[in-house]
Amino acid sequence: MNKVFFRKSVLKELESLPAEARKRVEAATREMEKGDKLANPRFCVKLAGREHTYRVRVGRYRIIFEMPRENEIIIVRIRHRKDAY
Repeated sequence: MNKVFFRKSVLKELESLPAEARKRVEAATREMEKGDKLANPRFCVKLAGREHTYRVRVGRYRIIFEMPRENEIIIVRIRHRKDAY
């Protein structure tokens, strides 16, 4: 079981998402808590050039997060795929 933390800026980004996208992102974060999405390399990819930074695909949106320690996830950004990187 992982602990998921959100930066304050991420909470604002989450509120600004369309309702359907928000539901999908919230469901993905619950799966991340359980570790389900993290185990599937199709959805979770390490970002090149960044230490401990990964992304999870959620439809057209990307959840960018850091794992500084095992079982600890810090969500740093939720953006549309065209603006994510």
